[in-house]
Amino acid sequence: MALALLWLVATSTIAASASPIAARAANETCTPALASDPYNIFLSSNHSVGWKFTSGGGEKTVALVANNQASGEALEWQIVDAGAGFNILPNGGDDATVCIETKTRGSKDILASGSCCSAAAVYNITCQECGQLFGDPFATGCTITASDGLCAMAAKPGDSIRLKHCSAKAVKQKFDFELA
Repeated sequence: MALALLWLVATSTIAASASPIAARAANETCTPALASDPYNIFLSSNHSVGWKFTSGGGEKTVALVANNQASGEALEWQIVDAGAGFNILPNGGDDATVCIETKTRGSKDILASGSCCSAAAVYNITCQECGQLFGDPFATGCTITASDGLCAMAAKPGDSIRLKHCSAKAVKQKFDFELA
């Protein structure tokens, strides 16, 4: 009986002291580590689809593609500090000054190839969890926000990544970064 009472008091104390820490941690955010190796950017809810540059009409756009369609342009991206945010560059491209940038096509804002010098090529990346797995950095549940406050949003595989109003409930606005 005394042992059971001691166990009950100990577990209650641990649970009570752990819950404020867990509540604080849930509200904290992070950004992906700047790594010399490239990242793959996946839809958080489905790691079988990720970001890829696609060619169309002379301009490259960022589209969501199934990993088995990754031939040609790679799914790999460099994340570079841009002072007030981050530039996202295709890995292994011919030109290190080509970043993704917000461009308007018709009534849609999309991610397309552009200049790293442009303010439209600077993004905030806010993640729910960052860390290392077997020494490799990762970030999950990330929201990618343009300078105008709109968030990158996936549609369906094959469609361009668009910018839409941010919503905490929009699972298609959450991306994971894993070292390639």
